[in-house]
Amino acid sequence: MEKRPRTEAMRGVGGAGTYSDGKLHFTPVLSHEKILDIIPLAKYSKVLNDIDQQFTDFGATGPYTPGNLGEAQALVKECAQNGIKLYIRRCKHVGSDFLPAVVGNIVKKLESAGVKIITETQIDTILEKSGKIIGLKSKDSVFTAKNFLIAPGRIGANWLKFQAKNIGISYTFQEIEVGVRVEFPSTIMESHSNILHENIYSIITPTYGDVIRTFCPCPHGHVAVEKYDEFVCVNGYSNNSHDSPNSNFNFTTPIILTDPVEDTSEYAVFVAKLANQLGSGKPLLQRLGDLRTGHRSTWDKINSNSVVPTLKDVVPGDISLALPHRIVTNILEGIDIFLFVAGDGAGTSGNIVGAAASGIFAARGILSTIQESSLVRSKLMSRHQP
Repeated sequence: MEKRPRTEAMRGVGGAGTYSDGKLHFTPVLSHEKILDIIPLAKYSKVLNDIDQQFTDFGATGPYTPGNLGEAQALVKECAQNGIKLYIRRCKHVGSDFLPAVVGNIVKKLESAGVKIITETQIDTILEKSGKIIGLKSKDSVFTAKNFLIAPGRIGANWLKFQAKNIGISYTFQEIEVGVRVEFPSTIMESHSNILHENIYSIITPTYGDVIRTFCPCPHGHVAVEKYDEFVCVNGYSNNSHDSPNSNFNFTTPIILTDPVEDTSEYAVFVAKLANQLGSGKPLLQRLGDLRTGHRSTWDKINSNSVVPTLKDVVPGDISLALPHRIVTNILEGIDIFLFVAGDGAGTSGNIVGAAASGIFAARGILSTIQESSLVRSKLMSRHQP
């Protein structure tokens, strides 16, 4: 943990979660729903409660939102009257400034239990023999064990796809979310974020009838760069102190591809690389007004704007040159509906807790295999005893 800089947001101990916004949500909706195809809801909900207690024990303390369920339900009703769906999720915000310490406490607990954590090691190949994984090969070593849990995180999605193909494991592609991160004065959303720290809205767009939604809202937050192997993206985070005059959220629309091109991850990489090419390797920044009128943003326009961007290492440009027309249309239509309501005072996994839950179920699967093997060995030994 001590050697991992904040700029390395995607790799290292704790994965992408360590330097994330630190929102822990415990209601099994939205990104949690991915795992409900294989895990019953009641069983999954119990694990979420267990994870909540574990995070609390490791220092993730703080109030839950919504604190007043009646006020939150009133917001849901008001949004529904304006054609917007607002989700209520039980949430605890740890804060990007506190979360690394929580992860550090988890690391200390593991190490005290005898777990050896090896960092800065690229696994090049998953070794397979007769349908069983027998090892993991890096440049300098081969790691062997009776069981393996492969969890490469968000940055390892393409790596995992390659490895699965290499050893003959079939896979399917999930939908992806493509869009932008929107930054605006915190005052616009305070009437909602003071009740629901995490405001997740979805809207049906008029032209295409697509869903576009917000996620990962960061009240009084910052925009930050996420570095992948071949491109950069942006994300948001909020410190526990809420020290920014701006708020931000992701605003995306889901993309599902069908035959003959089903690889949504490759599509996402293509879009990201195109945006990076237009930004000379940096994120593109554009004012909403310029996007509406079809004009490229410039530093002069941005510097005269009332919203001062929290991320400075960007290139002013035109995102409509990088994103498909359908997605840009969804963004403009969705944000017009959304900002009208919010501005009028009406506010397996894709999250830290979901990742923890999927890890618990995977580990339980390994334990059950070990226990079954031990039981078989015990029975065999008893048969051969005189």
